[in-house]
Amino acid sequence: MEPPAADRAVGMLAYRLELRGCPGHVLRAREGDFRVREVLDARSLRLVRRSPGGCRYTLVRAWKRWGVDSIRLAREVASRLGLGLPSVKPLGLKDSRAEALQHIVVRGIVPRGATGVEVAGYLTDEARALLAFRNEFEVVVREVNHPDRLYAEVAETPIVIPNYYGYQRFGSPRLINHVVGRHIVTGDFKAAVMTFLAGEGFSEPEEHRKWRRELRESMDLARAAREAPPGLEYELSVIRRLERKPGDYAGALRALPLTLRRMFVEAFQSYIFNLVLSRRVQEGLPIDRAVEGDYICVGGRVERAPSPTRAPPLIPLVGYGYSPSRGRQGEIELEVLRELGITPRSFYVRGMEEVSLRGGFRQASQEVVHLSLEAGNRRVVFRMVLGSGCYATVLLREILRPEDPIAQGY
Repeated sequence: MEPPAADRAVGMLAYRLELRGCPGHVLRAREGDFRVREVLDARSLRLVRRSPGGCRYTLVRAWKRWGVDSIRLAREVASRLGLGLPSVKPLGLKDSRAEALQHIVVRGIVPRGATGVEVAGYLTDEARALLAFRNEFEVVVREVNHPDRLYAEVAETPIVIPNYYGYQRFGSPRLINHVVGRHIVTGDFKAAVMTFLAGEGFSEPEEHRKWRRELRESMDLARAAREAPPGLEYELSVIRRLERKPGDYAGALRALPLTLRRMFVEAFQSYIFNLVLSRRVQEGLPIDRAVEGDYICVGGRVERAPSPTRAPPLIPLVGYGYSPSRGRQGEIELEVLRELGITPRSFYVRGMEEVSLRGGFRQASQEVVHLSLEAGNRRVVFRMVLGSGCYATVLLREILRPEDPIAQGY
């Protein structure tokens, strides 16, 4: 089966499982159909102290409402505590179209009983850096024609799938975050601003599409500011900065929260990862065990595998500190970079150094800790526990094979 256009746009070019899928299904048909809870692992729980003595940070929990993204949630928490946004950092970023229980690290000591937040405990500098979590998902899939058949197929199939970055990483439903990020990485800040403001992407409410189209055609910033429909607060911040300082496109981008600007560059990095992983799958290289030349994790350290091993391979996230894998995996990475016209040094962003990325690693196969299905009348409830950074929508994509992921709620 050929992946749909939305998948190809974000670099997900291959499937791994031999499943028939479920044409016509729908995610997020109702509020509450997509829920996620962050659960700290046992080691992280031991790092969280009950009293603030010797600590510099507070760990709080907050429930993210449907329609609110994690950056806006952080802004709300910061406002409740009388802090600036840089003092508040969510452990993970969650889709706006999900209800989520999130952990947020706050710089400073927040007393228990503070208004509007639940204090989970206190952290030292070292503990803050070591926090790790998994995500528990409950997702209701509706309009399922043969739920019992789907249940049986999944029960009989070993679930080993590519650990792609999902649609949310790229700004679903527009799917343009990585395009903005590519312009930032190549130093074309004007193109980055105009793509963010006026790029129509895959899907949006018609009033948003019309506003972007009119801005692109007229370049009338004052009119765009006057006529902006609800939900475009970030765009308005950029426009107002451009009105004050015409032509200062780097400054206009800096009107956005640093978390969001970094997200654009990370999205481009993620797009490269997806392309590389897709090619590995297409060539039949294993994703759940390493071959010679792959990176693997040994005792907490990243090393190259001298021979095939049962350890899962790690694929580099390209940044200015990138060093390629060896063997065929390394050749794939370098081929993709050449085709994109990008070098690792591109990720040290001249003129906006604060969004530069050194690089890192990501496991090639998704960490599926638990997966269960409950089949009912034209619906299936998926309950999953996935490793931090793994996407429920990627797992569902592999199993359900949406024909139009954005229209179907991905």
